[in-house]
Amino acid sequence: MMLAYRGAAFEDRMYSLQPQEDGGWGAPAWFDTDRPPLRERNAFINLPYLVDHESGIVVSQSTALYQFLGRKLGLMGENEAERAATEQ
Repeated sequence: MMLAYRGAAFEDRMYSLQPQEDGGWGAPAWFDTDRPPLRERNAFINLPYLVDHESGIVVSQSTALYQFLGRKLGLMGENEAERAATEQ
Protein backbone atom coordinates (compact mmCIF):
# COMPACT_ATOMS: atom_id res chain seq x y z
CA MET A 1 0.00 0.00 0.00
CA MET A 2 2.90 2.35 0.71
CA LEU A 3 4.27 1.85 -2.80
CA ALA A 4 0.85 2.36 -4.39
CA TYR A 5 0.25 5.46 -2.25
CA ARG A 6 3.47 7.01 -3.55
CA GLY A 7 2.83 5.87 -7.13
CA ALA A 8 6.01 3.78 -7.19
CA ALA A 9 6.40 0.99 -9.72
CA PHE A 10 6.49 -2.46 -8.15
CA GLU A 11 5.79 -6.13 -8.80
CA ASP A 12 3.50 -7.79 -6.26
CA ARG A 13 4.63 -11.40 -6.26
CA MET A 14 2.33 -14.02 -4.76
CA TYR A 15 3.10 -17.68 -4.10
CA SER A 16 0.52 -20.44 -4.48
CA LEU A 17 0.33 -23.16 -1.85
CA GLN A 18 0.12 -26.72 -3.04
CA PRO A 19 -0.82 -29.83 -1.05
CA GLN A 20 2.06 -32.14 -0.21
CA GLU A 21 2.04 -35.91 0.14
CA ASP A 22 2.50 -35.70 3.92
CA GLY A 23 -0.73 -33.72 4.26
CA GLY A 24 1.00 -30.36 4.65
CA TRP A 25 1.25 -27.48 2.27
CA GLY A 26 4.22 -26.13 0.33
CA ALA A 27 5.14 -23.30 -2.00
CA PRO A 28 7.70 -24.79 -4.39
CA ALA A 29 7.97 -21.60 -6.46
CA TRP A 30 9.19 -19.85 -3.30
CA PHE A 31 11.27 -22.53 -1.61
CA ASP A 32 12.79 -24.15 -4.69
CA THR A 33 13.06 -21.29 -7.17
CA ASP A 34 12.97 -17.76 -5.74
CA ARG A 35 14.32 -18.17 -2.19
CA PRO A 36 17.76 -19.76 -2.89
CA PRO A 37 19.25 -16.85 -4.92
CA LEU A 38 17.70 -14.27 -2.57
CA ARG A 39 19.23 -16.09 0.41
CA GLU A 40 22.67 -15.46 -1.10
CA ARG A 41 21.92 -11.73 -0.89
CA ASN A 42 20.18 -11.78 2.52
CA ALA A 43 20.74 -14.66 4.95
CA PHE A 44 17.52 -13.73 6.80
CA ILE A 45 15.29 -13.93 3.71
CA ASN A 46 11.72 -15.00 4.26
CA LEU A 47 8.26 -13.82 3.31
CA PRO A 48 7.45 -11.00 2.96
CA TYR A 49 10.46 -9.57 1.19
CA LEU A 50 11.42 -6.62 -0.99
CA VAL A 51 14.13 -6.27 -3.62
CA ASP A 52 15.16 -2.64 -4.16
CA HIS A 53 16.48 -2.75 -7.72
CA GLU A 54 18.00 0.74 -7.43
CA SER A 55 20.29 -0.12 -4.52
CA GLY A 56 20.37 -3.92 -4.80
CA ILE A 57 19.23 -4.21 -1.18
CA VAL A 58 17.03 -7.19 -0.26
CA VAL A 59 14.90 -6.64 2.87
CA SER A 60 12.83 -9.24 4.73
CA GLN A 61 10.48 -9.09 7.74
CA SER A 62 7.36 -6.94 7.88
CA THR A 63 8.56 -4.22 10.26
CA ALA A 64 11.89 -3.90 8.48
CA LEU A 65 10.03 -3.50 5.17
CA TYR A 66 7.78 -0.77 6.58
CA GLN A 67 10.76 1.14 7.95
CA PHE A 68 12.85 0.74 4.78
CA LEU A 69 9.99 1.89 2.56
CA GLY A 70 9.06 4.68 4.95
CA ARG A 71 12.58 6.11 4.72
CA LYS A 72 12.89 5.54 0.97
CA LEU A 73 9.49 7.02 0.14
CA GLY A 74 9.62 9.92 2.59
CA LEU A 75 6.86 8.59 4.82
CA MET A 76 8.70 8.42 8.16
CA GLY A 77 7.74 11.88 9.38
CA GLU A 78 9.54 15.18 9.57
CA ASN A 79 10.07 15.45 13.34
CA GLU A 80 10.43 13.18 16.37
CA ALA A 81 6.70 13.12 17.16
CA GLU A 82 5.79 12.15 13.58
CA ARG A 83 8.56 9.51 13.45
CA ALA A 84 7.38 8.04 16.76
CA ALA A 85 3.82 7.88 15.40
CA THR A 86 4.94 6.09 12.23
CA GLU A 87 7.02 3.60 14.26
CA GLN A 88 3.95 2.68 16.29
